This record gives sequence, structure tokens and C-alpha cells, in this order.
Amino acid sequence: MSMDFFSIFLLIAGAYVLYAAILLKVKHRITPGVMLSPAAEAASVKDTDGFTAYMFPRVLGLALVTLLFGGMGYLLPSMMKEIWFEILLIGIYVLYIIFYIRSIHTAEKRFCAGKRS
Repeated sequence: MSMDFFSIFLLIAGAYVLYAAILLKVKHRITPGVMLSPAAEAASVKDTDGFTAYMFPRVLGLALVTLLFGGMGYLLPSMMKEIWFEILLIGIYVLYIIFYIRSIHTAEKRFCAGKRS
């Protein structure tokens, strides 16, 4: 039951991040909670086109990885009973989250005013 709740939570979160990625690509709308650290504001982004080009593939990747991870229990239920497979998926997800957080910091250094450290 708890894994079903967690899977549904990840599917909803992945859909939200996918929506934020689409808004970034189509309307150049930056969703601060998804694409910036808590200390930064969307208004601090000075090069919106550069930020969009840099962050869109990473945000899209986060959305797809989150949706895939959330849907894995429904796509491959027999594999989700294997502990090694679950550990592998969690490891991949954690590595992508680390990559994504580093991408946020890099984007802030490159495209935000006052973020040069």
C-alpha cells in the first residue's frame, strides 16, 4: 500500500515537473521551485533564452526519470519484487537528482544576476 502511494506521488510530481518543462520551453516561464534554488528568484535570471536552452533538457530529464520511476511498479510489477532492482532504480534516481541539483547551481552562476560564487 505504501509503495502504491509513493508511486502515485512520484507520478504526480513527474507530471508537475513535465508541465514546468513545457512552460519553460513554450513560454520561457521559469518555475522557481523546480528550476532555481530557494534563495534565487525568477526575476534574477538575466538571460532567459540561455537559461531555457541550458535547463530545458535537464528539467525534461527529471520529469521523465520521475515519471518512469513512479510508473515502474505498474509497468514491471514482477521486477519490483526484486530487491536488487529496487536498489538499482533508487540509485539511478538519486544520481540524477544530484546531477540536477548541480545543474541548478551551474545555471544560477551562468544566468542569474549576483550569483557568481
